[in-house]
Amino acid sequence: MADRSRRKASKVVEFEPLDEVISEEQLVVRIPSRLLAQIDEEVQRMRQEMPGVRLSRADAVRALILDGLRARAARR
Repeated sequence: MADRSRRKASKVVEFEPLDEVISEEQLVVRIPSRLLAQIDEEVQRMRQEMPGVRLSRADAVRALILDGLRARAARR
């Protein structure tokens, strides 16, 4: 039997509820390599902020789009 005290506690990360995520649509875009490199940097930054959470490029792109849309709405 494994020693339960040696297990690492899993970190729970809470994201804002997104109604859009419930009924996801797929979108395919072409990304220039320089922009893709910036997206990859964002993925690494997010992974450092949330260790143990599996994050992908798609996660980073969604977060960046939401941040941009919120910033634009705030300027109005």
